[in-house]
Amino acid sequence: MIVKNAYKPPVILSLYSSLTFFIFPIFSLLIGWYFNAILGLVSGFVGLILFLISIKKDHVRQDVKLKDYTIQLSRNFHCPECNRHLDEHIEHGKIVGLPILYHCEDCEIIWFTGLYYDNI
Repeated sequence: MIVKNAYKPPVILSLYSSLTFFIFPIFSLLIGWYFNAILGLVSGFVGLILFLISIKKDHVRQDVKLKDYTIQLSRNFHCPECNRHLDEHIEHGKIVGLPILYHCEDCEIIWFTGLYYDNI
């Protein structure tokens, strides 16, 4: 029996986080070079605070997307090897944090598709 991972959740990184990460260091260097070092330091500090806030918001969005992705996989799963629809996952009690496993009898593979959440 082979156990494989079918759990490939999406990664959420907002445009705001990306722009804050790449633009504010350059912006603060240019301001510090052109005007003075204190203004560049302040703009860099503001950029760092905005970046940390946006990363926290992305973390919350990631948790929601991760939960939605796991719920979708637990209700509609096709074996990636043979594309067979697997209706029922292996039941071992729906306890939060336990893995959701599907057994494909054609391929003899057990697929890991995530962990149980409260409302699955």
